[in-house]
Amino acid sequence: MTRSVVPSLDFLSPAERAALDRFAGETRRICGSRLIEMRAYGTRIRGEGHEFSDVDVFVLLREADRNVERALDDLAADLHLETQVMLDPRVWSRGEWETWLRHERALALAIAGEGVPL
Repeated sequence: MTRSVVPSLDFLSPAERAALDRFAGETRRICGSRLIEMRAYGTRIRGEGHEFSDVDVFVLLREADRNVERALDDLAADLHLETQVMLDPRVWSRGEWETWLRHERALALAIAGEGVPL
């Protein structure tokens, strides 16, 4: 019998948690009212990460905005240089997200199912 693991931020190291908290706060500031939600997901959140795993972050915006996407990539890179924590933001518009869910794309289903709200 396999035991199901409940995804949780508790699997993150203190350094990962601090970097993720900073990323989330800065993302709220950068995005403002364009931000719908953020979720952490992936191997680290499931407790399956290894030494070189990144922390996956889903960022949902009302509309696509490549400038915001670049700003969040830059933010993640700056945090990596400062903290050695790798964050991997995936920025999607509401329309993209709804399309991926409607087509039952594996990544979208994983984020919807295991993503931990930030």
